Amino acid sequence: MKTYTQYLWFERKKQKESGHFRADLFEIFEHSGIRNGMKLVAASHITAGSSPKSWGN
Repeated sequence: MKTYTQYLWFERKKQKESGHFRADLFEIFEHSGIRNGMKLVAASHITAGSSPKSWGN
């Protein structure tokens, strides 16, 4: 089984500010070289997260 880990760090100017990181995720997926399997995207804060529905196809 192959695994790949990469961390993304974001700094926001406001306390409540959303950001788009979809392009970053797809770049990581491509760079991993893994073509078949599961992908886990985890946020370190409960107010942050990612929804697969917002990723598109």
